[in-house]
Amino acid sequence: MISKIIPVIDELTIADPKSDLKKSSRVGRYRIGNEAIFFPLNINWAYIPLKELTNYDFNSKDYTTRICCASATLKDAVPTVEIQYAKDGKSPLEFTSLAEASRFAKLLDERLQALRG
Repeated sequence: MISKIIPVIDELTIADPKSDLKKSSRVGRYRIGNEAIFFPLNINWAYIPLKELTNYDFNSKDYTTRICCASATLKDAVPTVEIQYAKDGKSPLEFTSLAEASRFAKLLDERLQALRG
């Protein structure tokens, strides 16, 4: 059950977010529709319209963990797609695998090309 679908920035909306979410593709915990990227926010969904994206970057981050009395840094352990939107908005979308992040970036490319013609 979907509680609410809310825009990240109130002024940046799409006409029918519920329909776009229903038709969206799931990649990890995120969804990408024809008009927006959706991500969970507590029991709700938040979204950023694709038309507002100014850039995105596919990369991975190091992850440091501590076990007992030692710590270790895992290089490139957290695959990330960082999206930039509106003026200064940035959101890092983290994935559990490189394959997931790569699939998301590919879908994002396809949707942006379709949107921008």
